[in-house]
Parts: sequence; C-alpha cells; structure tokens
Amino acid sequence: MLGTGILWFGWFGFNAGSALAADGRAVQAFINTFLASAAAGLARGVVERLRDGHFTNLGVASGIANGVTIVFSLAVSFALAKVLDVTIGLRATEEREISGLDTSEHAETAYSTAEMARDRVH
Repeated sequence: MLGTGILWFGWFGFNAGSALAADGRAVQAFINTFLASAAAGLARGVVERLRDGHFTNLGVASGIANGVTIVFSLAVSFALAKVLDVTIGLRATEEREISGLDTSEHAETAYSTAEMARDRVH
C-alpha cells in the first residue's frame, strides 16, 4: 500500500507538474490522474468482490497501479511495432547484422577489436 501511495503521489508530480505552471492544464492533469487511478482501484475491488466475495487491499493497490495500463500499453506498443515493421522494418537485414550495425547503420565504429587484442598482448 505504501508503494502504491508513493507511485500515485509521483504521478501527480509528473502529470500535473509537466505543465510547468499552476494553470487549468495542470489542474486537469491532476484531476485526471486522481480519477483514473481511483476508478481503476475501485474497478479491481468490485471485480474481486464479485469473484471472491471480498476485496483485498493488495487487489485495489494493483488496480491503481496496473487497471487498464497493461492492456493499453500492450495494444499501443503492438500498433506502433506494426507500423514500424510495415514502413521501415523492425530488424536489419541478416547481412547488416553480420557485418555489424555500427558500421552498416551508423557508419561508425564503437571499438576496434584489433586494437583491443593488441592491447591485451602488450
């Protein structure tokens, strides 16, 4: 419960503080942060009550920290990955991987293995 409270408090600072002002946008972010988290905790508590006949503090805390966040994150990540795969691709070609991505993708060398081997000998 303490961890959930600290996390929730941090969300207020991050979400409302992102406006860098005490204006309507900050207030809206503050209220949205509170209502979304509270609704998620309540929903998890209700589901536990219906399923198990009682709710637990851990269940409510998990709802506050997790409700819909995991599903939303998964869906958005999948959609973004699909768009990237269709447009520029998610992986480099096998030839580029073998030759090294530093050279093929960035025209840079992170380190020279020949120099490292020479330094070990001396």
